[in-house]
Order: sequence, then C-alpha cells, then structure tokens
Amino acid sequence: MKSPLVSITSAFFNAESTLEEVVKSVVAQTYTHWELVLLDDGSTDNSFKLVQSICHPQIKVYRNGKNLGRARSLNKLTALCQGKYIARMDADDLCAPLRIEKQVELLESKPWIDLAGTGICYLDGCDHPVGYTQVPQDHEQICRHPSRTFGLCHGSVLGRKVWFERNRYDESLKIAVDFNLWLRTYQKSVFSNIPAPLYFYRLDNSFHIKKLTSARMTSARFLFHYFRSVKNNGAALKGCAAQYLKLIITITAFLSGQRAALMKRRYLPCSRKQRDAFQNEIRTIKGIKLDQFAKSPPGRPPVVVRRPDDLISIYRVHLS
Repeated sequence: MKSPLVSITSAFFNAESTLEEVVKSVVAQTYTHWELVLLDDGSTDNSFKLVQSICHPQIKVYRNGKNLGRARSLNKLTALCQGKYIARMDADDLCAPLRIEKQVELLESKPWIDLAGTGICYLDGCDHPVGYTQVPQDHEQICRHPSRTFGLCHGSVLGRKVWFERNRYDESLKIAVDFNLWLRTYQKSVFSNIPAPLYFYRLDNSFHIKKLTSARMTSARFLFHYFRSVKNNGAALKGCAAQYLKLIITITAFLSGQRAALMKRRYLPCSRKQRDAFQNEIRTIKGIKLDQFAKSPPGRPPVVVRRPDDLISIYRVHLS
C-alpha cells in the first residue's frame, strides 16, 4: 500500500532570513512521501529567488505577483496541493524530524479526526530552546473556551485536504485567520493534538505590540459577530471583553518593560535533558546541505543517511 502523500505548505512574505531553514526542516523529515508547496505572497526581498534556487524534485514554488494577504494565500495553497493531507507551516519556524510521521500515523489510525496539531518548543532570538507547551489532546479540551482561544497552533497542524477544501479561511481578515477558522468549524469538526513538542516556534519574531494589538482587535470583532449570529449574546460579550482585557494587559506589560516576562507565561521551562534534545534536533536540521540537490539528476533526491545517534527523538523525551 502506497503511503499517503502529504503536502507541506508555507506562504511567505519577505522571509529571506528564515526560508532556507524551513526547507531544511522539511527535508529532515523521517516521513519521506511529501511535497513542499511554497507560495511567495509578493515579497520584495530575495525570498523568491532563494527558494527557486533549491533544485529539489519534491519542492514546488509559486508566486502571487502581489501581496494578497495570508488568508487568500492559504486558500490558494489548498488548491495547489496534491496530497491527501495538508500540513501548515509558518515561514519563520522549524519542524522536528518526526512531526509529519507522527501526525500521519495519528490521522491514518483515527479517520474521524479532521486535523491535528502538536506540542510546541519555543526558541529565543538565538534559536535556543527556552520552553515547551503541554497541549490538550482531545477535541473537548482543545475547544474548551471557544470565546477565548483554541488549543491549536496553526503552524503545527496537519489535516485532511477535503477538510480544508470545505472550510476556507476568511479572506476579509488580515490577521487571526486561524482563530477565526477554528471558531467557525469546531462544532462540526474533530481536532486533536500530539502532545510531543514537534514544532519549533520562534516566539520573539511574532511577539510585538503592533501584531498583538491587531490580532486582539480583529478577534474581538469576529467573536462578537459569530456568537451573536448563533444567538449566544453572553458569549459574544464575554469573548469581546476577554480580547480587550488581554490587549490592555499586553500593552501595560510592554510599556512597563515586562515583555520578556509576558512571553515566559506562554510556556513551561525546559529541563537540561529536554533542552539538549531539542538543541540536537535543531543542529541536525541546520546541518543539512541543500546545495547537494542542485547537483542531483532529475528524479529522487539523494538519500540522506542518518545514524540512530544523529537524531534524538523529541517524541520520546519525557515531559513531566
């Protein structure tokens, strides 16, 4: 039986400094039946030239020509994918080598699950692991507080293509498009998480006041309108108020010099054993040489042989 094809997707805008490592973390996957579908959303730097120069037979590169925004780009990526499954990935993060393998195993064994995320390992500005999340595993826990948040990290999710085709991102939104998608679909879908931290998230890159302010205000608006539309006025007011309260707390923390302390509230600190394991995986990813593919003949890419001790599996790291 042929393995299911996974389409790993990333829409990028001016991500020249991180894109190469995104590609490396996909090439490093222990699951090999994948395609990487990259979409340039109107970059003005050398991002598009960089990914075009990587001659890998499993990588496809497309271009919008102008900046269309995240939601439109993600919907376009869904249409471009050939896989049974679609994995999302942000253009400034990394995947642990076991990520896709474990997510495919989960969805193949439990066909009622629509999409699954993973636990997160947070990296500082120097790509050092600083902490991890303990994510909820079952749908009820993930969706426990829909008027506040969902326990899914968008960049870490892998879902069935048919689900993404039925449930499109709202193209009227510029930000918080994932939160909006979970909100509109959670009552007719089944979400799950693999608890292991199989996604490396560069929190420092996205934790700035302009983005957080825009996300909170946008979320407040669509939460209010969504719960009003389903005749739950209490949840509408609660959701809207919660977002503005979080915004006030965030602005206060930034203005009082507590940005770092606020970030630390997102995660649990790593033990030395966990930190060493995470760091080893990051080192493995960054050590991959992409220039070898430019010299390869058409067809299958060269096989990268790894000794067992070259790859410390985060999936087996005890997180208690």
